[in-house]
Amino acid sequence: MEQEQFMNEMMARTGIKITANILDIMKAGITPMMFIESNAVYGNPKKFDITTGITNDAIETVFMCPNSMKNLACFQAALLHELAHATGQASRCNRTIMAVNREPTKVEYSREEIVAESVAANMMRLLEWETEETKRLHVRYIEDYQMVLMSENAYSREVMEELAKEVQTSIDFMMTNWFKDYGQQKPMQQEAV
Repeated sequence: MEQEQFMNEMMARTGIKITANILDIMKAGITPMMFIESNAVYGNPKKFDITTGITNDAIETVFMCPNSMKNLACFQAALLHELAHATGQASRCNRTIMAVNREPTKVEYSREEIVAESVAANMMRLLEWETEETKRLHVRYIEDYQMVLMSENAYSREVMEELAKEVQTSIDFMMTNWFKDYGQQKPMQQEAV
């Protein structure tokens, strides 16, 4: 129930459709195999957990199954990750990958995943929702995509500095537009673990 409540609160804050109905995603022309971004890292390994964000100028939908993650903090982290992808639209932070009208390369995809997960990790800390578990999971997720960049000879200090700027731009957007009232009326928090 608390995951569904949080999902509804984030829809109200962001104006982005967040749905548990996979048919909404398929109606947008996306087949399940095209969008599976496994977030088993946040989920219960005994459940089928998928989250995805689909954003472009015409479609803006995040697919999340409420009550599928093992706790509220993991659900919050996964949803913030997907919302971080949405900040890349031209109308928001205008990240290059969002303007690509083709399947992104492995390097492009990895860079975007590092940005989204870094934004989620920082937002969890800023909103005071971070737990030791989510902190550990964020690090593991980011390291996995850094390894991809290394394997593709696309990892350097300059690249990481560029990504850090994109992360900060997205955080600034989220805090200014979606969480501007934070502190006056805090969004739903998980219970202390």
